[in-house]
Amino acid sequence: MAADSATAHIAKEIAIPALAMVALGIWPVLNYKLGGGLMPHGLVYLAIRLVVVGAAGFMVTHRTKSGVGAAAVAGAAMFLVESLTVAVWFAIDGQLNAAIGVAKSFAMFVAVPTLVGALGGFIGRAWSKRGHAAI
Repeated sequence: MAADSATAHIAKEIAIPALAMVALGIWPVLNYKLGGGLMPHGLVYLAIRLVVVGAAGFMVTHRTKSGVGAAAVAGAAMFLVESLTVAVWFAIDGQLNAAIGVAKSFAMFVAVPTLVGALGGFIGRAWSKRGHAAI
């Protein structure tokens, strides 16, 4: 019973970053459909994605009693949300090979958001130990 409560609390904490990742998944698709001009530079877009993933890890450890491992899982979950969003858009558009490519990309690069989530969780845990109130 306590595990269900902890899982629900973690899910609540990463809800806003998950919504941000859905938006970040839709953004490039809309940019393509509307003929371009909506996207910032590629490095800026990547930095925004990494900040959201790190924030998810931070919130998991800072606002809950969870450890850095849960923050790493939260980072991977954020990447999964974004990947599923993009893959569903491609599948709806009839581009099944592109959707399969997104799944392959997820499998190849899931370690990066996992590490970024863990780093955010490490920072969140250190922030909590210094006595900072939950944001």
